[in-house]
Amino acid sequence: MISFDSEQVAAWKARWIVDNGLGGAMFWELSGDKGTPRHDMEHGHGKDEQPGRSLVSIVRHEMGHLDDTPNNLAYPGSCFDNLRNGL
Repeated sequence: MISFDSEQVAAWKARWIVDNGLGGAMFWELSGDKGTPRHDMEHGHGKDEQPGRSLVSIVRHEMGHLDDTPNNLAYPGSCFDNLRNGL
């Protein structure tokens, strides 16, 4: 199943997060975000570019300032290069 929030619903969710003093928003999967080209994404039914504004950018705008505190997690023993190198 593939579904999308509308731009208005994304804004409502972001305001609810802020109004309730929560720490942030989370997106499970970004390949279906609106308004972005999909040159390197997988293709197929439901993966076509969607018209409209990016829902991620709408949520970011509604939430205001983003926290840019560095990530303090460390996994030096990970078998994955990206985690081991702190990316």
